[in-house]
Amino acid sequence: MGVSKVDEVIRTDVLVVGGSGAGVMAATTALESGASVALISKGMVGKSGNAIMIGGGFGIDGESAREYLGIDEADPSSTRQSLFERTVWNSFYLSDQNIVRQFVDESGPALRKLLEWDALSGKQLQLNARGSSWGSSGLGFGKVLRAGIKAIPGVELHEDTIAIDLIVEEGEVIGVLALEVYSGRLLAFLAHSVVLATGGHQPYSLKNSISDMTGDGVALAYRGGAVIADMEFYLYLPTIAAPKRFAGSILPFILSFLAGPGPAPLYRVTDASGKELVVPPEFASIRSKLRKLVFIYYWGLGPYSEFRKGGDAIYFDFSDADDARLDESFAAFEMSYIGRQPKGKYNKIDLAELKDFIRREKRLRVGLGNEYSMGGVAIDESMRAGLHGLYAAGETTSGLFGAFRGGDGLTEMLAQGYRAGYSAAARAKGRARAIAFPSELEGLAESALAPLSGRGGGSPFAARRRLETAADLGFNVVRNQAGLEQALAETLAVKAGLPGLELSSKSRAYNLEWLEALTLRNLCACNEAGIRAALLRKESRGCHLRSDYPAVDPDWALKIEARLEGGAMRISTRSPIVEGMPIPRIGSPTVAAYIADELRKEKGHAR
Repeated sequence: MGVSKVDEVIRTDVLVVGGSGAGVMAATTALESGASVALISKGMVGKSGNAIMIGGGFGIDGESAREYLGIDEADPSSTRQSLFERTVWNSFYLSDQNIVRQFVDESGPALRKLLEWDALSGKQLQLNARGSSWGSSGLGFGKVLRAGIKAIPGVELHEDTIAIDLIVEEGEVIGVLALEVYSGRLLAFLAHSVVLATGGHQPYSLKNSISDMTGDGVALAYRGGAVIADMEFYLYLPTIAAPKRFAGSILPFILSFLAGPGPAPLYRVTDASGKELVVPPEFASIRSKLRKLVFIYYWGLGPYSEFRKGGDAIYFDFSDADDARLDESFAAFEMSYIGRQPKGKYNKIDLAELKDFIRREKRLRVGLGNEYSMGGVAIDESMRAGLHGLYAAGETTSGLFGAFRGGDGLTEMLAQGYRAGYSAAARAKGRARAIAFPSELEGLAESALAPLSGRGGGSPFAARRRLETAADLGFNVVRNQAGLEQALAETLAVKAGLPGLELSSKSRAYNLEWLEALTLRNLCACNEAGIRAALLRKESRGCHLRSDYPAVDPDWALKIEARLEGGAMRISTRSPIVEGMPIPRIGSPTVAAYIADELRKEKGHAR
């Protein structure tokens, strides 16, 4: 063999990909199990990934809070069984119930470990004992994770390192090819077990999160031969779209729940033409996460008919709120987040500046920005991802939340990371043989380096904008056949053009164009899977709203999966795994009607 294109080979028992909650939890539990562990993170551990945008908190059922965490004041009516049932019906019965059971049973031990780290970090998390929930911020949660890594020395950290491809031989995952961002070196990590914990993906231009959620772990698993599922389902939140200095913030949406009593709501919601978008009063009492889905439904359908004219635009109109009401609302907001955000700020948004803008302009342009992706790698209750040696945890996975995330994403990442670490370590300990230099590694490295010699194609950044525009127009909150077909055609065109992308710089060191070209492969795979699933699902369910198929159809209580076969994406369906909660044969004329029916039947579960 000639000179290797791989700059360094690193061997370990367990390799964890991802430096947020799922990754840190997996790495530390694997290390405590006696495995050697390396962790690679796209950014700095605890300072990157979607968790840095946390603006609320997370919780656990009261039964587990008392048993595992010693919180005697926890609500006795909140049991593991009630959480199990609530999660399943919030998913529109698309949850795999073995995954829900793991989430319910192991959230307690995982949170106990997190709270030990919190004590070491100086108490970043604020407890609501009755609700067995904790308030946090991205900054505070990151400090807790870094305290956890420091508390258990021995995890070999490789920060600012991006996973490019799984190394697979004869159906077994034996490592990951990665890129060291600042040096441009290619690193081959060889391991007996690999845990993917890279978070989710965001197809759209409007985000209320960080901008590099590119589905890396999902796409790596898919290209390696694993199954991905539920890719048509995305969770959205009202997000400031303009002016640009406030774009991406969900602050006004949170503000409305903290506004004091007044003669009118803090703001009215309208479409681009000024027509008010009204949420029926029957949903006013919802205190669970289902309120997000209700807003998605009524505020998403509103601008849909005028989307081509006005874009993803609704407006928060504060005309009826006087100065005193605004001052009271912002003061309540700051009081609610005291200790969790820097004084006068919310995720870097200057509160006084935003309040002055609202007072002056009276209107804010808002869109439904992408918060979370329900789809990801198909796993079993041990977090095994269908290939020998591969595991996944957190938002990288599918199976828990189905068509709507009715539970806490932070609790999910911790519980699944906890199990993934133990499962990965158990497999690694049973495999003593050293891994030989893989035969396919040089080919993977050559493919990774290919964009540096591209000629004649466009910019990777332009390709990213084209991909996002296609999703904005045809694969957004409300979908139809024609829009989805157009979005798919555009996505496939971007995918076909990836080999020809041209970089303005051929340097390997901190080349952002190169990074964009590499991660675009991942977004293309995720978008294609999501659009194909949305085309196939001829109904509305959860966060999947089709204007041409508005009804919730009981025949579509099916999961849609995608796998790579013969170089092409193959789509198939299967029934969700049922363990104790049968899927009812019920339909509904709309998603909103379905929610109303479920709330009536399940009254007392939502909280």
